Amino acid sequence: MKFSCAAAISFLAAISFNVCAVNTYRFEIPKTIFDYENVKSCSEIKEINPNAISGYEVIFPYGYFGPSKKVFCDQVTDGGGWTLVSEYDFKKGQCPSNFEFTENGCQKQSIVSETLISSLGINYSEIRGQIGLVQVASTDGFRRYGASSDINYAYVDGASLSLLNENQERSHIYTYAVAINNNSSSNSLSKCPSEGGTLPPSFVGTDYMCDSGNASSGWENKVYKKSLFEDKEFYRELDKPTSSQISLRILNDQDIDDENLLLTKSKIFIR
Repeated sequence: MKFSCAAAISFLAAISFNVCAVNTYRFEIPKTIFDYENVKSCSEIKEINPNAISGYEVIFPYGYFGPSKKVFCDQVTDGGGWTLVSEYDFKKGQCPSNFEFTENGCQKQSIVSETLISSLGINYSEIRGQIGLVQVASTDGFRRYGASSDINYAYVDGASLSLLNENQERSHIYTYAVAINNNSSSNSLSKCPSEGGTLPPSFVGTDYMCDSGNASSGWENKVYKKSLFEDKEFYRELDKPTSSQISLRILNDQDIDDENLLLTKSKIFIR
């Protein structure tokens, strides 16, 4: 029986990697426009093939001898090269593990609920995405009652995105603030800063959005069913590249019986 050279190589490779059946491993091989299966990110795919289209790809973010990962690549937005590292959509029945599924969104069960998002070992310097929130009762934007304005605490009624390094030190990425109402006749420090409400802490700077689902001048202890921010995308260019994990926290500084938030959507890309 005769074996071709390609068949022999394939046979030997199968023997060599039989003990690693759980994950897929590869030797480092030259990258060409026709072969980018060994890349670490969607950005590398775009560099190799400028005509790459959006879709699911297998990458090797931890190196050629590390496990593979199937990810979605956005090769269109702002030149492409974006790797999707996290997505939740309650309309599809998806909620983070520490949230309860409800008819209006994913409801957090404590004052602070955190979801940690792995960067998959990818070194990135840009981050973008969308967060959707539903207001419950008297959310107060950046106004504090029972909490500090420190980044490690409930400095906002809303969503906080931050980098979390190996020493558990946080650095701010973006904030979504949910105010008590957006009625221009209401005189309240719990409104958005643009409407005369409390300003954000200095570490937030201008990297935030603020809105309310309540159009009245007061508030009611109910779910305001309008989903906020879903059609608005945040973007941040970081000061320096990092592979730190990303922390998504949904925050309130008062008891959840008094105020709460529902997460309706979360979609995070890195590049």
